[in-house]
This record gives sequence, C-alpha cells and structure tokens, in this order.
Amino acid sequence: MPIDVSVIVPTSDRKIMLERCLGSLLDQTYPKEKMEIIIVDDRADGKIAIISDNLRSRYPNIRYFAQYNKGPAIARNLGIGSSVGEIIAFVDDDCVVDKTWIERIVEGHQGNPDIIAIGGDTIVYASKIPILVSQFLSTCSIETFIDNKKEVIFFPTCNVSFKREIFLKYKFNEQFPFPGGEDLELFWCLYKDGYRFIWDKKMKAIHYRDKSLFSFLKQAYMYGRGNLLAQHIHKDHPLLKELKADKSLFWLSMVINIVKIPRFSYILGNRLLKDMQEKGISVILSVYAHFVLHKVFYIAGNIREFFRIRNGIYVKSYVQS
Repeated sequence: MPIDVSVIVPTSDRKIMLERCLGSLLDQTYPKEKMEIIIVDDRADGKIAIISDNLRSRYPNIRYFAQYNKGPAIARNLGIGSSVGEIIAFVDDDCVVDKTWIERIVEGHQGNPDIIAIGGDTIVYASKIPILVSQFLSTCSIETFIDNKKEVIFFPTCNVSFKREIFLKYKFNEQFPFPGGEDLELFWCLYKDGYRFIWDKKMKAIHYRDKSLFSFLKQAYMYGRGNLLAQHIHKDHPLLKELKADKSLFWLSMVINIVKIPRFSYILGNRLLKDMQEKGISVILSVYAHFVLHKVFYIAGNIREFFRIRNGIYVKSYVQS
C-alpha cells in the first residue's frame, strides 16, 4: 500500500522522551500501513537503534538512520531524502501528538492544494516560568504583520508538515550547525518565493520542554546564534529587524538591544502574565527576570555568531539549482 505520510523524528540521546513520542505516533487514528516513521539519531550510540529494532518487529514502517553530532538541519534533510510519503511531517522527540494529528495533516493538505505547509498548535502543560517563557516566544514568532496584514511566516519544526514537492527545490540549510534558526531561514525562503502556510490550531502537540534554567539559557543562546545567521542570509527578515550582522552596524545594534532589554522584558512579560492564573508578586518578578535572562543570553549568542561570520564563514540560502 502506498505511503501517504512520512513522519520524521530527529533525536539526540533522549531515549525516554523518544519512546513517549513514538507511542503517540503509533496511536494515531490514521491507518498505520499508510504512514511511515523515520527516526534520525544524532548520537548513534546504539540506544535508539535498539528501540527502533524492537518496534520494527511489530511496525515494519518504522525506519532508522544514524549520524553523529551533525545537527538538526542535516538530520531533517537525511530524513527527507529517505522518505517516500507525499506529505512530510516533522515532530520533535520531546513532543507527544494528538491521536488525530496525522489525520488532520492529510485532510489539511488534501483540502488546500495551493498551501505548501501546515503547522499546528504546540502547547505546554507546565507552571515552570522557563517553559512558559520559551513557549510564548516560540508561538509569537509564527505570525507577524507584513504590509499591514497579519501573515503566518513560520512554524517551529516540532509540529509542522509539508507537501513533498517543496523539497525538490528547497532544503534545510546545512550551514546551521546548531539547533536554532534553520527552520526560520527555510520558511522565509518559502514565503519570499510566494508560498503560503496555514496554522491549524486543532493539529495539537504537547511539548515536554526541559524545565531547567540551564536548558532555558542554552536555548536562548542558540537562538541568538541561529537568528543572527538567518539575518546574515536574509537582511529583510521581518522577525529579525533588530539584528544587524554587517560589521559596520553590528555593535551599534547590540548596544541598542541591550538598552531595550527592560522594555522588551516588561512588554512581553505583561503579555504572558495576561494568560497566567497565578500572578503573585514573586511570579510577576520571575517572569520579568526570565525575559531579561533570555535576552541577555540571546545577545551573547548574537555576539558569538558574529565572530564566526566575521572569521570567514560564508553562508547563503539553501535552494537547489
């Protein structure tokens, strides 16, 4: 039977989370014989291969590929090149998808032949401030105003699907060696070339983010690196207007962004607090503090990536000729 959907799951040394993710994919309402699951292991130490082998004895459409510490962009491209489905979906290994996730993906693409990508609603069931701030910032990146019209211009790759045909020309930019910015860069390439996207908020995934402060700060730093690299490639990106990768403007932009940290933290903190039930003074101060910390480490990532670019790293949009 032909495969309709290929679900690609990049993973990196998160065995328990991956098992939970795969369990949700194997519990779909969509026929299992019409879907395949492609696991791309970025550690290749044998632990994930054992999980794959055990599941494949019952579900032959599970496939396993390995690489070593090459990053999510290369992992996703490996999965794309190995897939056979007419629809290619991505989910992160620390996510659990709703039972109708694949069903909604297929119906969405069949009902919207001119739409190249459909993203879902990613939610967190947590009260930890680092998790809430991270998810808030991620969701805020999906839509922005372009020419006075709100447009969907991006989806995090933890919950998104594409028509296969788009990958005949485009790929994730493998010059992004870290988790951050590669999905932002791809979506802006697609948007500028005239493709449009749909946000299906009933296509749900629960994201079990790491609740530690270390993980929160590391992610902010990586996003700072990735976003500056994306701005270096696409100077017109509407989400990255505050960044300037050019040598002549970079340090001025950093000074301006540092000065704006209190305002950034206050405005976004208030937006997040509106949706929070617990609003004691300690919670309010913690929310503001986490936005400050996120911005500080984001700027640190900007600076680190600026030096990498300045030292001769040449990057361009990854489009097939």
